[in-house]
Amino acid sequence: MVLELQFSDWVSIAALSISLMSLLWTIHIGYRDRPQLIARSAISVDPRKPYIAVNITNHGRRPVVLRYLKSIHKDGTHEWTLIKKKGKLLRLQEGESYEITLSPTHPNLISKRTGSPAVNLRVDDTLNQQYEVRNAKHHLRSFFQENTKKNPGRPMKRMRSNIFKRAPLR
Repeated sequence: MVLELQFSDWVSIAALSISLMSLLWTIHIGYRDRPQLIARSAISVDPRKPYIAVNITNHGRRPVVLRYLKSIHKDGTHEWTLIKKKGKLLRLQEGESYEITLSPTHPNLISKRTGSPAVNLRVDDTLNQQYEVRNAKHHLRSFFQENTKKNPGRPMKRMRSNIFKRAPLR
């Protein structure tokens, strides 16, 4: 049995394929038409000035307002730092990036309450979206290992005042 298609059948098939392509394109544009943050970390190679750099880039098509840099510590506690520029929360437009430098004295690296080292970093925006910082676990682990190699056999809590030049917890 051979089907013979009329001209109106071809027009219907063309209309169906065009509407399906339009639907797929709309879904694609809707997915791209939102803020999309990518946060990456890097570690300093200079042993005299150790630091971790966190680069936050908006790859989406809408602006995003950053709120916190959040650190998760080994004992489960969390520390937050407001991300501000000139006294206001930081707003990243499409394609813009911002870099935060975490020096050894930065409050996110060592918990103020317990003295526990950070094991992961996240960035929060005003829409309560959390973005994990890529490579942060690895960089934090190697950052603290390098600093404990300088003073072997001493626990991190006691070393803190020597390596990070901060007053001990009271």
